[in-house]
Amino acid sequence: MPVVALVGRPNVGKSTLFNRLLGERRAIVEDTPGVTRDRNYAEAAIEDRRVLLIDTGGFDPEASDGIWSLMREQVELALNEADVILFLLDTQHGLVSSDSAIYRLLVERQANVLVVANKADNPKLEVEGTSEGYQLGVEEVIPIAAHTRRNLRKLRERIVQSLPEEGPRVLEEDTKRKSLLTDEEEALLHSADVQDPESYESIVDENKDIVDSTTELTDDEPIAVAVIGKPNAGKSTLVNHLLGQDRLMTSNVPGTTRDSIDSWILDKDRPYLFIDTAGVRKKSRISDRVERFSVIRALESVRRADVALLVVDGTQGVTDQDKKIAALVSQYGKGAVILVNKWDLVSKDSKTADQMAKEIRYQMPFFDWAPILFLSAKTGQRVARIYQMVEFVVTNHRRRIRTVALNRLLRRVLHRHQLPLRGTKRARIYFGAQIQTAPPTFLFFANEAKAIPESYQRYIIHQLREEFELEGTSIRLAFRERARSPSKHARKRKSRK
Repeated sequence: MPVVALVGRPNVGKSTLFNRLLGERRAIVEDTPGVTRDRNYAEAAIEDRRVLLIDTGGFDPEASDGIWSLMREQVELALNEADVILFLLDTQHGLVSSDSAIYRLLVERQANVLVVANKADNPKLEVEGTSEGYQLGVEEVIPIAAHTRRNLRKLRERIVQSLPEEGPRVLEEDTKRKSLLTDEEEALLHSADVQDPESYESIVDENKDIVDSTTELTDDEPIAVAVIGKPNAGKSTLVNHLLGQDRLMTSNVPGTTRDSIDSWILDKDRPYLFIDTAGVRKKSRISDRVERFSVIRALESVRRADVALLVVDGTQGVTDQDKKIAALVSQYGKGAVILVNKWDLVSKDSKTADQMAKEIRYQMPFFDWAPILFLSAKTGQRVARIYQMVEFVVTNHRRRIRTVALNRLLRRVLHRHQLPLRGTKRARIYFGAQIQTAPPTFLFFANEAKAIPESYQRYIIHQLREEFELEGTSIRLAFRERARSPSKHARKRKSRK
């Protein structure tokens, strides 16, 4: 797939143009230089062509220290990948020495460059921007205003003309996006009419063999994985190790990653989309607007993922912020794996891992369904096992339980532990059915839906996990009131009358 990279000095509007070409807000936009730090990748449709867009951080060719040096390295890596480079100038601030230095570097690399004069909000600025752009010695300068979409059609046409002939075209089915359910849609789903179990005889006859469950995960289907955790837990280092290259900036400075960065990895014929998210801090420590939006982007990334990898700093153990992040993952109904990172730095013996696991379970009892993996992103210890665990979790996350099997379990559960009395009346659950996967969601019909205690609901969830091997995924229950159907004999007596 052809690659189009956006390059320029800080704060010339690269992220705004990236979002406009993509058609959705994927990169953080702010009037603060250095907001975009990593390379941000996204697949986009430009006219009839499919391309891979790269949004880069502000480029300072002479940077040698700190974050700016890391940003320069990221831009240079993007230049090596690009088929077309959009070199952005800031019309309102004019041509500066760093613009000339960047353009000379692009010429030296014999790059396929389109010079774009951004922030040309009116005809006067268009003329000024193009005239200053020509000072670089180029034959064409394309004036645009990404913020207001001015002249974007012309830019899109020039991008397509500059692309290599080979590459995928936009097909009609490519435009159909798989969307997540809204709260309103979920409410409608929970109120759906579910038929009685297909065979009462099959439910009561435990000796009759049935297929308990199936999974909706196909062999080569992509899996989206959000890598989430507090700042400086090692999330970017982990993704870089999986990629085998310094795709993401890593630094000892907490908050180095601000955008959520997408990276595709192929393992055993299955594509994985790893989303490296900004570290989620406590609200009281989120001081500036850019970082607040970074946190929002991180949580949005969890929403669009199949599995969340919660990266915990093994040298610190579980913190309050780790618990809050885990609660959000559970709230979003995602599959999850707990990764205890920096295990190489922990002084340990043969019992240390077991002790740490027990402590994690004690600190996060609501998250006890998530498997735990001890690893070191820096040395690569056990990192390769992530693929196996992710596939295992997604298989369970998309598992569908047959109605007969579910109600067999329900009969045993109710027999072992009766529902409590409510006054003089005992709550009853008549039958259940699975109404959704990802996460597995079960609807149970009862005589009094509000009379099912939370403790009993947790008991049902625990039994579901044990019976159908639903480790690694959250489970949701819903209850609907329904009068008990009249018995066969009662129906006969009524018909005789």
